[in-house]
Amino acid sequence: TEGLNPPDVTYAIVKQAAAAQPAIVLAVGDMINALSTPEQVRQQWQNWRAAVAPLGQAATTTPWLLPTPGNHDVQSGDWATGLLTEAFPELPANGPPGMDRRAYSVDYGGVRFVSLDSEQRAQMHLLDDAQLAWLETQLRDNPGHAAIVFSHDPAYPVGPHVGSSLDAYPQARDRLWALLKQYGAVYIAGHEHLYNHQVIDGAHQIIAGTSGSFVYGGFGGEFYHYVVGEVSAGAIAFTVYDQNGQERDRFTVP
Repeated sequence: TEGLNPPDVTYAIVKQAAAAQPAIVLAVGDMINALSTPEQVRQQWQNWRAAVAPLGQAATTTPWLLPTPGNHDVQSGDWATGLLTEAFPELPANGPPGMDRRAYSVDYGGVRFVSLDSEQRAQMHLLDDAQLAWLETQLRDNPGHAAIVFSHDPAYPVGPHVGSSLDAYPQARDRLWALLKQYGAVYIAGHEHLYNHQVIDGAHQIIAGTSGSFVYGGFGGEFYHYVVGEVSAGAIAFTVYDQNGQERDRFTVP
């Protein structure tokens, strides 16, 4: 939302979610609504990181906080993408060339977490050939086999961003989905300010789209939320909670 600080509901959700003692935290973009000057945006990132810091109390690894770029994080100008990566210096530089700390992978607890950048300013909503080729190697050469892929744009939006998500480039979207299906990976996105879970052609998509900004109405999943994943041998159990800590959905993959 507008301003230097996250909205009040974000602090409430952080307090609830910290009780789960997460080892790894994913943030699926639009963490800030970037203001117009570098000084302001740097302050926004500092304040956002301070707001979510309680989520790392139980973390035993670095990095534990795994963000992926959203359109509002980089909208202010070409310089804004650089400020996003500047704000997260601990992220690995193991992605495709030129995409350090935006597209990257992290292994933890038998799961490979893979961030993809769907918000490159030259071509928003596109996962280009370089990212998809790199993703294929990440999923193919994965010793733990379990994988969670996350990016800002849904592959199959359900609300007002139909046509302005990965579906804007259906061939690239379909290539992504074929890889997720082939390797049994889960896909988590934001962009739409709602909660939604679908199994599409055998692969799971989770839209976890608002823990701060306003909630979209009329599309279902109309509540602030966070998602907790618990890894066990051969499965990941997901539980969805609202801002009051009430369980709203539960499912297991596979």
